[in-house]
Amino acid sequence: MLKLSEPEIMDGSLDYIQHRLNGYLMELKWEQEREWERARLVAFTMAKSMGATKAKTEKDFMKIGEDLKPNTLTDEQIKRLRDL
Repeated sequence: MLKLSEPEIMDGSLDYIQHRLNGYLMELKWEQEREWERARLVAFTMAKSMGATKAKTEKDFMKIGEDLKPNTLTDEQIKRLRDL
């Protein structure tokens, strides 16, 4: 998982293991973001070909890694909309 050998795990200092773990987690996050970007490109291409979006680029179509806007509707308003 962390690409550490048994002697490195048993004899290594905690700082060394922590730095290796941080590097592994950074690599994992980078890979996940690349997967999201590929999925976003496919979704944008499909939506654009069907005329279902007004976005000019895939970055405008869907934001990755940004906080979403908070919902301004109350629970009661959402319930009424679902009942329609």
